Amino acid sequence: MTNSEMSKLASITLAPYIQKATSLIGVPRKIGGNAYRHCFYVLGCLIDYHYIDPVILKAGIIHDLFEDYPDFDRNEIIAIDEDGQRVLEIALELSHFKTVGTKEHYLSNLKHSSRECKIIKCADRISNLMDLSIAVFRDEKVRRIIQETVDYIVPLAEEVDTNMLKELKDLVESRSQLLNFFEEKIKQSKL
Repeated sequence: MTNSEMSKLASITLAPYIQKATSLIGVPRKIGGNAYRHCFYVLGCLIDYHYIDPVILKAGIIHDLFEDYPDFDRNEIIAIDEDGQRVLEIALELSHFKTVGTKEHYLSNLKHSSRECKIIKCADRISNLMDLSIAVFRDEKVRRIIQETVDYIVPLAEEVDTNMLKELKDLVESRSQLLNFFEEKIKQSKL
């Protein structure tokens, strides 16, 4: 991080958004842990890729809030600061409401989303792929997540950040190789 980035980061008021994200502490993730810590990983990923834009970081820390709590009072976000309205809009763009459509429909519509939403979604998928465990998920689910990444998230990264694109491709490759390795071992053990 450059000194300029550090100075800009120091001037961003994130604490009220972090406080709202604490609503995710009790929300378990299928791989273990909770959604709150996942949001911090996404925030860290954004900073790692030199995103110091206040709106992107604020939306990143609450990106799963409305998906996991659809009835969360949106006015609480708007009232935080001058960025609240835009942060809310991006967080809602990032939210997949299961009552509105399928996951494929949600993912395919991301191509029409804002640049900020696409950046955060790439960081979110990097986090998800880092957490992707063959020991926890069935092979079909791992393959589905990998294919979703190739079909929907890689094109977003191609548009917004070539460095994130490289990491996403590396993660897809390494997860695919690992899955293939375990599938081969299982086949050999059945012979």
